Amino acid sequence: MTDLDFSRSPWLTPEETADYLGVALGTIRNWTSQRHIPHVKLGRVVRFHKDELDSWLRSGKRNVLTLLTPAFPKVQSSNESQSISPRNENI
Repeated sequence: MTDLDFSRSPWLTPEETADYLGVALGTIRNWTSQRHIPHVKLGRVVRFHKDELDSWLRSGKRNVLTLLTPAFPKVQSSNESQSISPRNENI
């Protein structure tokens, strides 16, 4: 069995991403929360794929979707399938 070399991973932490892009860590956090930069978020862990960052920089896109899609599709509950009406219909 061989040892895994994590230093060559294409996945960057927010700190590594800030260094790579030459911006402040706060900027990376803002861009992530505003979905301006491609990222993957699993719980509280956020990672950035170097190839996706390079593509994003080349494309000049301002808004992007996150790379991670939900593992399970959203199931529509019986309450959601009904039309929503105001509480007071006299308004």
